[in-house]
Amino acid sequence: MSITGNQTKITYTEAARRQPRMRADKPCHPATIARWAMNGVTVCGQRIKLEVTQHGGRPCTTVEALDRFHARCEAARSGVAPEYAPVPSRGQADAELILDAAGV
Repeated sequence: MSITGNQTKITYTEAARRQPRMRADKPCHPATIARWAMNGVTVCGQRIKLEVTQHGGRPCTTVEALDRFHARCEAARSGVAPEYAPVPSRGQADAELILDAAGV
């Protein structure tokens, strides 16, 4: 998946605040979000990474990317394919427009 311009961008700090409190009722740290983006998590032998983009030279993610990340993690745990529509990349959308204009 890729992050397109019409998604709600958030910083790692904002993304961490959106996560539920887990261990000893402590909040998620922004470094956890960065780790999910850089290294990903391994769930049942499958490496899953959080999608990120650069905004003003700083890394950020989106609310939708967090939802997809959690859906992929849950799907890997349960062995079921996640139920979400893939987000087409900007290049893919441009290519489809060119092909449609060409009548292909």
